[in-house]
Amino acid sequence: MAMLHRIRNDPNIRVLVLVGSAGALCAGGNLPMLLVNVDAGPAC
Repeated sequence: MAMLHRIRNDPNIRVLVLVGSAGALCAGGNLPMLLVNVDAGPAC
C-alpha cells in the first residue's frame, strides 16, 4: 500500500498498469451482476 500512496502523490506519474498473477486480475467489477448476465446467455 505504501507504493500506491507514493504513486498517488507523485504528479509525474500519470498512468498505473496493474498486472494480475497466474493470468487473473479483478478490477473490482460487480461480479454478481456479471454472473447473472452470463447465466442469461448471449445478447444476440
